[in-house]
Amino acid sequence: MSESLQLAISGATQSALETTAFLFSEPGTPEESPDGPAPEPFTATVTFDGAHRGALSIEFPARLLPVLTANVLGEEGTPDESMQRDALGELANIVCGNVLPAIDAHGRYSLGPPAVALGTLPPADPDAVRVARADLQIEGERVSTALWLHAPGTPAGIS
Repeated sequence: MSESLQLAISGATQSALETTAFLFSEPGTPEESPDGPAPEPFTATVTFDGAHRGALSIEFPARLLPVLTANVLGEEGTPDESMQRDALGELANIVCGNVLPAIDAHGRYSLGPPAVALGTLPPADPDAVRVARADLQIEGERVSTALWLHAPGTPAGIS
């Protein structure tokens, strides 16, 4: 795993969380709670194509998703699940857009629409390989961002 890509992913995720959602994170993985494992996270995945083809995914704790959404929208109250999914998808878009220049500063990319689902999901492309991952923690919960690239030696363009 490239340390520079890991730093780019970590930095882009932290920056997006702070500037977009006013959530402050720390590097690393939180210790497991004595109450047992955390509930399944929501995962937002954004695919991209261009100089390279791949995806970026963010696993985000279900418990903090309403907080993320309320902060992104600037509204009080509990947003509905559709709004929560949209906010997480937008976060993934922002992080992906800020990570791609670390892969190829002069590359041109198009982003697919974010897909958000409950659970930890691999990218839709079965030939994708995870090349970098960054784990952060917010309020004792794990946020994990991963970068997946189409396996080397395979065509870069989507057919």
